[in-house]
Amino acid sequence: MYETAKKFEKVASTLLMHLGFHISTNPAQVDFYAIKENLTWAVEIKHYKTQRAQLTLLKTAARQIRLEMDNNPTLKGLLIASCILTDNQKEHLRKEYGISVFDRQLLLSMASDSPEITEDLHALFEIDPNDLSVSIEKFYNLDKELAPPVASELEESLPLDTTGTELCKSLRAIEAGRPGWSDYEKKCIEILQYLFKDHLAGWKDQRKTDDELNRFDLVCRIKPVTDFWKFIIHNLESRYMIFEFKNYEHPIKQGQVLTTEKYLLEKGLRKVAIMLTRKGAHESATKMAQGAMRETGKLIIILDDDQICEMLHMKEKGSDPTDFLFDVTDDFLLSLPR
Repeated sequence: MYETAKKFEKVASTLLMHLGFHISTNPAQVDFYAIKENLTWAVEIKHYKTQRAQLTLLKTAARQIRLEMDNNPTLKGLLIASCILTDNQKEHLRKEYGISVFDRQLLLSMASDSPEITEDLHALFEIDPNDLSVSIEKFYNLDKELAPPVASELEESLPLDTTGTELCKSLRAIEAGRPGWSDYEKKCIEILQYLFKDHLAGWKDQRKTDDELNRFDLVCRIKPVTDFWKFIIHNLESRYMIFEFKNYEHPIKQGQVLTTEKYLLEKGLRKVAIMLTRKGAHESATKMAQGAMRETGKLIIILDDDQICEMLHMKEKGSDPTDFLFDVTDDFLLSLPR
Protein backbone atom coordinates (compact mmCIF):
# COMPACT_ATOMS: atom_id res chain seq x y z
CA MET A 1 0.00 0.00 0.00
CA TYR A 2 2.95 2.35 0.50
CA GLU A 3 4.68 1.76 -2.85
CA THR A 4 3.87 5.21 -4.24
CA ALA A 5 4.74 6.94 -0.96
CA LYS A 6 8.09 5.14 -0.88
CA LYS A 7 8.81 6.15 -4.47
CA PHE A 8 8.02 9.77 -3.63
CA GLU A 9 10.33 9.62 -0.60
CA LYS A 10 13.12 8.27 -2.81
CA VAL A 11 12.61 10.95 -5.48
CA ALA A 12 12.45 13.70 -2.83
CA SER A 13 15.72 12.54 -1.26
CA THR A 14 17.32 12.39 -4.72
CA LEU A 15 16.19 15.96 -5.37
CA LEU A 16 17.65 17.13 -2.05
CA MET A 17 20.97 15.51 -2.94
CA HIS A 18 20.75 17.25 -6.32
CA LEU A 19 20.42 20.52 -4.36
CA GLY A 20 23.55 19.75 -2.33
CA PHE A 21 22.17 18.01 0.75
CA HIS A 22 23.61 14.88 2.36
CA ILE A 23 20.97 12.37 3.50
CA SER A 24 21.13 10.56 6.86
CA THR A 25 18.52 7.96 7.88
CA ASN A 26 16.97 6.43 11.02
CA PRO A 27 15.68 9.42 13.02
CA ALA A 28 12.94 8.84 15.61
CA GLN A 29 9.89 10.79 14.38
CA VAL A 30 10.63 11.76 10.75
CA ASP A 31 11.68 10.07 7.50
CA PHE A 32 15.31 11.19 7.36
CA TYR A 33 17.80 13.99 8.06
CA ALA A 34 19.13 16.28 5.33
CA ILE A 35 22.45 17.99 6.06
CA LYS A 36 23.87 21.04 4.31
CA GLU A 37 26.41 23.68 5.39
CA ASN A 38 26.56 22.39 8.99
CA LEU A 39 22.76 22.57 9.38
CA THR A 40 20.65 19.43 9.85
CA TRP A 41 17.03 19.32 8.73
CA ALA A 42 14.47 16.86 10.07
CA VAL A 43 12.56 15.95 6.91
CA GLU A 44 9.06 14.46 6.71
CA ILE A 45 7.78 13.31 3.30
CA LYS A 46 4.05 13.17 2.57
CA HIS A 47 2.57 11.86 -0.66
CA TYR A 48 -1.13 12.53 -1.20
CA LYS A 49 -3.18 11.38 -4.16
CA THR A 50 -5.24 14.56 -3.83
CA GLN A 51 -3.59 17.65 -5.33
CA ARG A 52 -5.41 20.12 -3.08
CA ALA A 53 -3.79 20.65 0.31
CA GLN A 54 -5.61 19.28 3.37
CA LEU A 55 -4.35 21.57 6.11
CA THR A 56 -5.44 19.27 8.94
CA LEU A 57 -3.23 16.45 7.64
CA LEU A 58 -0.34 18.79 6.93
CA LYS A 59 -0.49 20.17 10.47
CA THR A 60 -0.34 16.63 11.83
CA ALA A 61 2.71 15.94 9.65
CA ALA A 62 4.27 19.21 10.83
CA ARG A 63 3.69 18.10 14.41
CA GLN A 64 5.81 15.00 13.76
CA ILE A 65 8.67 17.24 12.68
CA ARG A 66 8.28 19.49 15.72
CA LEU A 67 8.48 16.45 18.02
CA GLU A 68 11.84 15.61 16.45
CA MET A 69 12.96 19.23 16.78
CA ASP A 70 11.85 19.42 20.41
CA ASN A 71 14.06 16.42 21.20
CA ASN A 72 17.02 18.08 19.48
CA PRO A 73 16.90 21.92 19.44
CA THR A 74 19.75 22.11 16.90
CA LEU A 75 17.53 20.64 14.18
CA LYS A 76 15.66 22.60 11.52
CA GLY A 77 12.40 21.25 10.11
CA LEU A 78 11.32 20.58 6.52
CA LEU A 79 8.01 19.17 5.25
CA ILE A 80 7.95 17.95 1.64
CA ALA A 81 4.41 17.39 0.34
CA SER A 82 3.08 16.29 -3.04
CA CYS A 83 0.09 18.64 -2.89
CA ILE A 84 -0.13 22.34 -3.77
CA LEU A 85 -0.15 24.85 -0.90
CA THR A 86 -1.01 28.52 -0.95
CA ASP A 87 1.50 31.03 0.38
CA ASN A 88 -0.78 31.60 3.37
CA GLN A 89 -0.84 27.88 4.17
CA LYS A 90 2.95 27.68 3.99
CA GLU A 91 3.30 30.72 6.23
CA HIS A 92 0.84 29.27 8.74
CA LEU A 93 2.87 26.05 9.03
CA ARG A 94 6.10 28.03 9.21
CA LYS A 95 4.90 30.21 12.07
CA GLU A 96 2.95 27.60 14.04
CA TYR A 97 5.46 24.75 13.81
CA GLY A 98 8.74 26.43 12.92
CA ILE A 99 9.26 24.46 9.71
CA SER A 100 9.82 25.09 6.02
CA VAL A 101 7.57 23.55 3.37
CA PHE A 102 8.30 22.32 -0.16
CA ASP A 103 5.08 21.69 -2.10
CA ARG A 104 4.43 20.27 -5.58
CA GLN A 105 5.05 23.50 -7.48
CA LEU A 106 8.31 24.20 -5.68
CA LEU A 107 9.54 20.64 -6.21
CA LEU A 108 8.90 20.91 -9.95
CA SER A 109 10.76 24.22 -10.02
CA MET A 110 13.72 22.82 -8.11
CA ALA A 111 13.88 19.81 -10.44
CA SER A 112 13.58 21.85 -13.66
CA ASP A 113 17.30 21.44 -14.48
CA SER A 114 17.16 17.65 -14.03
CA PRO A 115 15.11 15.86 -16.74
CA GLU A 116 15.32 12.57 -14.83
CA ILE A 117 13.93 13.93 -11.55
CA THR A 118 11.31 15.96 -13.41
CA GLU A 119 10.15 12.84 -15.25
CA ASP A 120 9.91 10.93 -11.95
CA LEU A 121 7.87 13.73 -10.37
CA HIS A 122 5.54 13.91 -13.37
CA ALA A 123 4.93 10.17 -13.10
CA LEU A 124 4.23 10.35 -9.34
CA PHE A 125 1.95 13.38 -9.74
CA GLU A 126 0.30 11.76 -12.78
CA ILE A 127 1.02 14.86 -14.86
CA ASP A 128 0.76 14.59 -18.64
CA PRO A 129 4.21 15.66 -19.94
CA ASN A 130 2.44 17.23 -22.95
CA ASP A 131 0.29 19.43 -20.71
CA LEU A 132 1.79 22.87 -21.34
CA SER A 133 -0.33 24.39 -18.55
CA VAL A 134 2.02 22.83 -15.97
CA SER A 135 4.70 25.44 -15.42
CA ILE A 136 8.07 24.47 -13.96
CA GLU A 137 9.97 27.63 -14.86
CA LYS A 138 9.26 29.35 -11.55
CA PHE A 139 12.17 31.19 -9.95
CA TYR A 140 12.90 30.35 -6.34
CA ASN A 141 15.44 31.19 -3.66
CA LEU A 142 16.45 28.08 -1.70
CA ASP A 143 17.83 30.03 1.24
CA LYS A 144 14.58 31.99 1.51
CA GLU A 145 12.45 28.85 1.25
CA LEU A 146 14.45 27.25 4.08
CA ALA A 147 14.48 30.31 6.34
CA PRO A 148 12.96 29.33 9.71
CA PRO A 149 10.85 31.74 11.81
CA VAL A 150 12.43 33.54 14.71
CA ALA A 151 12.27 31.64 18.00
CA SER A 152 9.80 34.07 19.57
CA GLU A 153 7.16 33.14 16.98
CA LEU A 154 7.10 29.44 17.89
CA GLU A 155 4.76 27.71 20.28
CA GLU A 156 6.17 25.76 23.20
CA SER A 157 6.89 22.04 22.87
CA LEU A 158 3.95 20.05 21.53
CA PRO A 159 2.48 16.95 23.19
CA LEU A 160 2.55 13.65 21.32
CA ASP A 161 -0.76 12.85 19.58
CA THR A 162 -1.63 9.17 20.08
CA THR A 163 -5.33 9.25 19.13
CA GLY A 164 -4.98 6.73 16.29
CA THR A 165 -2.87 4.37 18.39
CA GLU A 166 -5.34 4.47 21.27
CA LEU A 167 -8.31 3.83 18.97
CA CYS A 168 -6.50 0.84 17.48
CA LYS A 169 -5.75 -0.59 20.92
CA SER A 170 -9.33 -0.16 22.11
CA LEU A 171 -10.67 -1.74 18.90
CA ARG A 172 -8.50 -4.83 19.32
CA ALA A 173 -9.52 -5.10 22.98
CA ILE A 174 -13.21 -5.59 22.12
CA GLU A 175 -14.29 -9.23 22.29
CA ALA A 176 -15.30 -10.64 18.91
CA GLY A 177 -18.74 -12.22 18.70
CA ARG A 178 -22.15 -11.37 20.12
CA PRO A 179 -21.00 -10.17 23.60
CA GLY A 180 -18.98 -7.32 22.12
CA TRP A 181 -21.34 -6.40 19.30
CA SER A 182 -22.64 -3.10 20.71
CA ASP A 183 -19.19 -1.94 21.84
CA TYR A 184 -17.78 -2.78 18.43
CA GLU A 185 -20.43 -0.73 16.60
CA LYS A 186 -19.80 2.28 18.87
CA LYS A 187 -16.05 2.00 18.45
CA CYS A 188 -16.33 1.69 14.66
CA ILE A 189 -18.38 4.90 14.47
CA GLU A 190 -15.83 6.68 16.69
CA ILE A 191 -13.03 5.47 14.42
CA LEU A 192 -14.81 6.55 11.23
CA GLN A 193 -15.49 10.00 12.66
CA TYR A 194 -11.80 10.36 13.53
CA LEU A 195 -10.72 9.23 10.07
CA PHE A 196 -13.30 10.98 7.92
CA LYS A 197 -15.06 13.69 9.94
CA ASP A 198 -14.19 16.32 7.29
CA HIS A 199 -15.07 14.04 4.38
CA LEU A 200 -18.54 12.74 5.25
CA ALA A 201 -21.78 14.35 6.41
CA GLY A 202 -25.11 13.15 7.79
CA TRP A 203 -23.82 10.29 9.96
CA LYS A 204 -27.16 8.45 10.29
CA ASP A 205 -26.69 5.26 12.31
CA GLN A 206 -29.07 2.30 12.74
CA ARG A 207 -30.94 3.48 9.64
CA LYS A 208 -34.02 1.52 8.50
CA THR A 209 -35.36 1.39 4.96
CA ASP A 210 -38.88 2.73 4.45
CA ASP A 211 -40.37 -0.78 4.36
CA GLU A 212 -38.72 -1.41 7.78
CA LEU A 213 -37.52 -4.79 6.54
CA ASN A 214 -33.82 -3.89 6.41
CA ARG A 215 -31.46 -1.93 8.63
CA PHE A 216 -27.90 -0.91 7.87
CA ASP A 217 -25.48 0.28 10.51
CA LEU A 218 -24.44 3.69 9.20
CA VAL A 219 -24.99 5.85 6.13
CA CYS A 220 -23.20 9.09 5.30
CA ARG A 221 -23.28 11.65 2.52
CA ILE A 222 -19.94 11.98 0.70
CA LYS A 223 -18.15 15.30 0.26
CA PRO A 224 -15.89 15.55 -2.83
CA VAL A 225 -12.82 16.60 -0.84
CA THR A 226 -10.26 13.97 -1.90
CA ASP A 227 -9.59 12.04 -5.10
CA PHE A 228 -11.06 8.87 -3.59
CA TRP A 229 -14.40 10.46 -2.74
CA LYS A 230 -14.49 12.18 -6.14
CA PHE A 231 -13.92 8.77 -7.74
CA ILE A 232 -16.83 7.33 -5.76
CA ILE A 233 -19.13 10.21 -6.72
CA HIS A 234 -18.23 10.66 -10.39
CA ASN A 235 -17.06 7.24 -11.56
CA LEU A 236 -19.27 4.98 -9.45
CA GLU A 237 -22.14 7.50 -9.31
CA SER A 238 -22.66 7.10 -5.57
CA ARG A 239 -23.46 10.14 -3.43
CA TYR A 240 -23.89 8.13 -0.23
CA MET A 241 -21.76 5.55 1.56
CA ILE A 242 -23.03 2.68 3.67
CA PHE A 243 -20.92 1.25 6.51
CA GLU A 244 -21.59 -2.17 8.01
CA PHE A 245 -19.97 -3.45 11.20
CA LYS A 246 -19.40 -7.21 11.50
CA ASN A 247 -18.01 -8.31 14.87
CA TYR A 248 -17.64 -11.93 13.77
CA GLU A 249 -14.96 -14.20 15.25
CA HIS A 250 -14.13 -15.57 11.80
CA PRO A 251 -13.89 -14.08 8.28
CA ILE A 252 -17.30 -13.07 6.99
CA LYS A 253 -18.91 -15.26 4.32
CA GLN A 254 -21.04 -14.64 1.27
CA GLY A 255 -24.30 -14.32 3.22
CA GLN A 256 -23.14 -11.16 5.00
CA VAL A 257 -21.99 -9.62 1.72
CA LEU A 258 -25.27 -10.53 0.01
CA THR A 259 -27.24 -8.81 2.77
CA THR A 260 -25.13 -5.65 2.43
CA GLU A 261 -25.41 -5.73 -1.37
CA LYS A 262 -29.23 -5.56 -1.06
CA TYR A 263 -28.91 -2.17 0.69
CA LEU A 264 -27.12 -0.67 -2.32
CA LEU A 265 -29.39 1.06 -4.83
CA GLU A 266 -28.39 2.61 -8.14
CA LYS A 267 -31.43 4.91 -8.25
CA GLY A 268 -30.78 5.95 -4.65
CA LEU A 269 -27.21 7.09 -5.50
CA ARG A 270 -26.09 4.50 -2.94
CA LYS A 271 -23.78 2.06 -4.71
CA VAL A 272 -20.80 1.71 -2.36
CA ALA A 273 -20.43 0.04 1.04
CA ILE A 274 -17.51 -0.46 3.40
CA MET A 275 -17.74 -3.46 5.70
CA LEU A 276 -15.65 -3.26 8.86
CA THR A 277 -14.85 -6.75 10.13
CA ARG A 278 -12.54 -8.37 12.65
CA LYS A 279 -10.97 -11.01 10.39
CA GLY A 280 -11.71 -9.86 6.86
CA ALA A 281 -13.40 -11.90 4.15
CA HIS A 282 -13.71 -15.61 3.42
CA GLU A 283 -13.06 -16.56 -0.20
CA SER A 284 -16.81 -16.91 -0.77
CA ALA A 285 -17.38 -13.35 0.46
CA THR A 286 -14.71 -12.00 -1.87
CA LYS A 287 -16.31 -13.77 -4.81
CA MET A 288 -19.72 -12.36 -3.86
CA ALA A 289 -18.27 -8.83 -3.72
CA GLN A 290 -16.61 -9.36 -7.10
CA GLY A 291 -19.92 -10.51 -8.56
CA ALA A 292 -21.74 -7.45 -7.22
CA MET A 293 -19.21 -5.17 -8.90
CA ARG A 294 -19.06 -7.09 -12.14
CA GLU A 295 -22.81 -7.55 -12.59
CA THR A 296 -24.36 -4.41 -11.07
CA GLY A 297 -21.50 -1.95 -10.57
CA LYS A 298 -21.86 -2.01 -6.78
CA LEU A 299 -18.59 -1.71 -4.86
CA ILE A 300 -18.23 -3.48 -1.51
CA ILE A 301 -14.94 -2.92 0.34
CA ILE A 302 -14.16 -5.34 3.17
CA LEU A 303 -11.63 -4.24 5.82
CA ASP A 304 -10.20 -6.12 8.81
CA ASP A 305 -8.73 -4.90 12.11
CA ASP A 306 -5.20 -4.67 10.67
CA GLN A 307 -6.31 -2.47 7.78
CA ILE A 308 -8.41 -0.25 10.03
CA CYS A 309 -5.44 0.21 12.36
CA GLU A 310 -3.21 1.00 9.41
CA MET A 311 -5.53 3.86 8.45
CA LEU A 312 -5.58 5.07 12.06
CA HIS A 313 -1.78 5.17 12.17
CA MET A 314 -1.73 7.00 8.82
CA LYS A 315 -4.10 9.70 10.08
CA GLU A 316 -2.12 10.03 13.31
CA LYS A 317 1.06 10.77 11.32
CA GLY A 318 -0.53 13.14 8.80
CA SER A 319 -1.11 10.78 5.88
CA ASP A 320 -4.49 10.52 4.15
CA PRO A 321 -6.44 7.34 5.02
CA THR A 322 -8.54 7.74 1.87
CA ASP A 323 -5.35 7.05 -0.12
CA PHE A 324 -5.35 3.64 1.57
CA LEU A 325 -8.98 3.09 0.52
CA PHE A 326 -8.08 4.12 -3.02
CA ASP A 327 -5.26 1.54 -3.08
CA VAL A 328 -7.59 -1.18 -1.74
CA THR A 329 -10.16 -0.27 -4.41
CA ASP A 330 -7.51 -0.24 -7.13
CA ASP A 331 -6.30 -3.71 -6.13
CA PHE A 332 -9.88 -5.00 -6.04
CA LEU A 333 -10.82 -3.62 -9.47
CA LEU A 334 -7.54 -4.57 -11.14
CA SER A 335 -7.91 -8.16 -9.98
CA LEU A 336 -11.62 -8.42 -10.85
CA PRO A 337 -12.19 -11.64 -12.83
CA ARG A 338 -14.43 -11.88 -15.87
